[in-house]
Amino acid sequence: MNKRKKIFCLLVVLLLVFGLFGCDEEDNEERTTKTYVMEAEYINLDDIVGAGISSEMSGVNMIYGEGTKEEKNKGWSEGYYIGFTYSEGISFDFEFTSDLKTRAAIIVRLGSEIGDITFDSSSLAVKLNGEAIEYEGILVQGSGMMDMVFQDFTITNNVELLEGKNVISIEILDNDLRNGQIAGPMIDCIKVRTNAKLEWEEKLDNPDLRGAI
Repeated sequence: MNKRKKIFCLLVVLLLVFGLFGCDEEDNEERTTKTYVMEAEYINLDDIVGAGISSEMSGVNMIYGEGTKEEKNKGWSEGYYIGFTYSEGISFDFEFTSDLKTRAAIIVRLGSEIGDITFDSSSLAVKLNGEAIEYEGILVQGSGMMDMVFQDFTITNNVELLEGKNVISIEILDNDLRNGQIAGPMIDCIKVRTNAKLEWEEKLDNPDLRGAI
C-alpha cells in the first residue's frame, strides 16, 4: 500500500470515528427536556410509620384523598397526597432509572395543614442517591386537609442523575416547627425535569389497600 493510500485510509477511519462520536453528542443535545411526575401515593410505603396531630398512621394508610375529579381539580395530582409526616427520620423514596448520566432539576410539590411553615435543608432533607441537597428556605402556605393547597418548589436546577438506578428521598429531620414539635409537609408528588428517559414502577393499588388487615 503506497503512502497516499495509507493517508486516505487513515482519513476515512478518523472521519468514521469522529462522525460516530459526533452523532452521539448531537443526539444528547437534541433530546427534548421533559418533566416527569412521580406520585407520592404510588411509591413503596411499606414499613413507614408516621404521625399526625393526634394519631399515628403507617404505610398506605398515610394516603389522603379518594382520587376524585373534584380532588384533582383542587390541584392534588391524581387526587391523592401523603400526610402523617410529623415523625423524625421517616423517608419517602422515589426510585427510578435513567437511560443516561445527565443533569436534572428536582421539584417537590408540598402543602401544610398547620399554617404557613418554612422548611430548609436542616428540617426537611431532599436527597439524591443518599446525598443531601442544600436549598434555601421554602415557605409552604397553610390550608385545610379537605382543601389542601399544593405548591411546586424547585430544590435544584442542576443535579447529576446516574445512568441506571437513582433514588430521590424526602426525609423528615428533627425540628421544632410545630409549636416545639416535629413538623413535616403534606407531600403530593415530585417532579424531575431532564433530557433523559426515566422509568419507574408505581404501586397503583396503594390507595385501594387502605384499611386492609
